Amino acid sequence: MVKLDFANAFNSLHRRDMLLALRDSLPELYPYGYSAYAYPSLLFYGPCKLWSNEGPQQGDSIGPLLFCNTVQPLLDSLQSELPLLSRMPSYF
Repeated sequence: MVKLDFANAFNSLHRRDMLLALRDSLPELYPYGYSAYAYPSLLFYGPCKLWSNEGPQQGDSIGPLLFCNTVQPLLDSLQSELPLLSRMPSYF
């Protein structure tokens, strides 16, 4: 088991890394990802304009999938010397 605490995690992803991970592991979703995230989006907040060019967009229904798919290789690379029980102890 691993517990990670990311601060503003979704916005910490580089879209290039997100798209490469999508291309490599979920190629059927790559055309969607590319059309949505290959170029920065212009966001409007009153008179202000902001460029959105990091991480999945808020409200994107596959945003969590894009995030998890991108960080999964990092999680797979983690190793621990803590032996895990293969079955639950009898007191559970």
